[in-house]
Amino acid sequence: MKDTTVPKELNMSLPNGADIITFGSLYGAFHSLTRGLIDLKNRNKINGEFILSANTYLVFLGNAIDFSPYSLETLTLILTLLKKNKGKVIYLAGPHERKKTWHHYGLKKEVDQRLPRFADLLTRRLDKLFAQLPETLRINKNLLFSTEKLETSDEEGPFRVHIAGDASHKSDTLSQGLYREIETPTEIIWHVVSSPVMLYRMRHRFFYDTYAHIAIGKTISESTISLLYSTGTIPFAEGSLFNLENGSLLKRGILKPAITTAEPMPFGPEMLNDTIHSIHLLNSLQNEQITLIQKQLPLTSTKPIPSAKTPLSAKLKAGTPLTQQELQEAAFEVEQLYNELARSVETLMLEASHKGLTTHLPKKIEEDKSTIVLGSSLDASKSVKGLGIPFRSGMALKVNKKNIEGGINGKRLQIIFLDDGYIPSVARQNIETLRTTYKTPYILAPVGSPTLLAYLDLVRDKKIVVLFPQSGSPKFRDESLRNIIHLRASFNDEGRLLTNYVLNNYLPKNFVFFYQDDEFGISILNGAKVALEKAGVLPATEVSYQANTTLFKNAAKEIKLANPDAIAFFATGPATLQLIRDLGVEFLANKILYAVSSVGDTATVKILKDKGLRVLMGQVVPDPETSMLPIVKEYREEIKKQGLKPNVFALESYITSSITFRAIKRIKGPLSMDKLIEQFEKMRNFDYKGIMLTFNPKTRSLAHQYWINTGEGNWVEQRVSEVP
Repeated sequence: MKDTTVPKELNMSLPNGADIITFGSLYGAFHSLTRGLIDLKNRNKINGEFILSANTYLVFLGNAIDFSPYSLETLTLILTLLKKNKGKVIYLAGPHERKKTWHHYGLKKEVDQRLPRFADLLTRRLDKLFAQLPETLRINKNLLFSTEKLETSDEEGPFRVHIAGDASHKSDTLSQGLYREIETPTEIIWHVVSSPVMLYRMRHRFFYDTYAHIAIGKTISESTISLLYSTGTIPFAEGSLFNLENGSLLKRGILKPAITTAEPMPFGPEMLNDTIHSIHLLNSLQNEQITLIQKQLPLTSTKPIPSAKTPLSAKLKAGTPLTQQELQEAAFEVEQLYNELARSVETLMLEASHKGLTTHLPKKIEEDKSTIVLGSSLDASKSVKGLGIPFRSGMALKVNKKNIEGGINGKRLQIIFLDDGYIPSVARQNIETLRTTYKTPYILAPVGSPTLLAYLDLVRDKKIVVLFPQSGSPKFRDESLRNIIHLRASFNDEGRLLTNYVLNNYLPKNFVFFYQDDEFGISILNGAKVALEKAGVLPATEVSYQANTTLFKNAAKEIKLANPDAIAFFATGPATLQLIRDLGVEFLANKILYAVSSVGDTATVKILKDKGLRVLMGQVVPDPETSMLPIVKEYREEIKKQGLKPNVFALESYITSSITFRAIKRIKGPLSMDKLIEQFEKMRNFDYKGIMLTFNPKTRSLAHQYWINTGEGNWVEQRVSEVP
């Protein structure tokens, strides 16, 4: 067959009973793809070595890269699948893989920043790779796959069904993940959407991990298609089953939760105001980028730039009072404006990239002198989101309360939250964004030791001040680091205090320390080893793991061989749960189990309880449910207003935010890093709503209390150290 319109077509014949798994444009959504592959493994379609089962084929509909900071990881995973399944995995070229378009988007930036020594070589090799990719796949002559909907002619040969990606940009249907359009009596087009990256969330209100399953029958009319989807859980839910050729419903599946045009916002009018303000800033930057490109492209068919004014947001800007519902609608109006601008920018970026024009603006946002802006980088989406999301919640809760009360010295408060996925390089980039784009050096309650280490030089150089990080690493407790203030106990202290408590109350003789092999885990490990040494107990069996991994079968074997009396989890919640699964509840039934505060997220604690396991848990704040300290009672009153449940990490960030805002309020004149630090350094035996604060210049810490949740309803307070 001569192909004149559809270039680089790959042809395959598949037998009756073959399964085709199809992913739409991923745009670098590495974690979404990973969750999909895990679901396929659970369904026996792929094994742990990335080998597809017999008669299973995998098709990627192009645009696998660019709109996420994980394009390299996504591409590496796809290439691994290609290498291990020759002829069974097909990666189609989409607009982002063609004509070196990727040079102007996220993948090229990742290559240049993360692999600078090999950037030129890798760029050439990726250009060669993408040039060799097919752009269409035809199966059994009458089933066609491509990234975009194609214009066809009789000369190309007929096909009955077309599987395409998201290129038509139909906002009303794209949010479904799988939708059908009928073009002619002889052709049906199915569109598949797979990745909930920000582009999809903002433009199409699409929030799911999805993939399509096509079951090949004896003929095209006996083949079926269905969508499997997830909101982050595994296994995926099974959507409705359709006849592939005519689209008729064969079996009704589980319906996805409805997505409204104006989803409820969790923190009331003030946070809605912040949402509107933030999107307005993004719109401003989009307009600047359009202007930059249009100056270089004087003749363009791009639609006119939408007006920055919308009915409700204009009323808001004028100071007209709005109801909660009107505020939600205003936020949605501004978001829709962003969607229109995003389309204009994408169209221009593609046109400009083909002509080698400048497409990127230096980011900038004018300082708002009526608002005090702080920032935070934390994990809100990956392995440590059980800490990051509650930390964000606690800070937002206090900001909302403070703004309702009138702000601080007549100024509103705003915290810019950026997701780093517990990845150091992303955290570093987030801090630079907060400094340069949002003009704030004040970093409040960031989550994670490896991530904080990535920008510690900025603390040393006094370019930022980090307040109350969720980290106990000794590296950050140095008297020379003046631009950092702590509340929580050090990791070394956590390991020592917990192990001492277990030694004194349960008398175990044989320990296993399961720890994360980085600054976080090793610091806790060292404290625990000191406790054993002082007690004259034999050294523990040490079993390590790497961050963001959960392959623990070998670790479980090692622990079972040691057969300890006590097992300590110096790890994250997800890692702890996976190890427990690999060990089995029966093995753990008679063991003394204890864990540091980072394990105590709500999901982990619930699963441990459901499994009937009692785990002693260290905590850096009192019990959020029962403590009668004034600050804890205040926190419970606020979460009750919002319909939220008590959470120990949210309480911690609520407390640290409260202490920070109290310090800012006491500053005379303009806010500065030095003035803010001085406020904390002055604190001596200060009772802040039940939390005793005394600044220790050697460790840069304020609080010296620690609590151990015994798992039996008691929280035992411990003294961390003597205060100079």
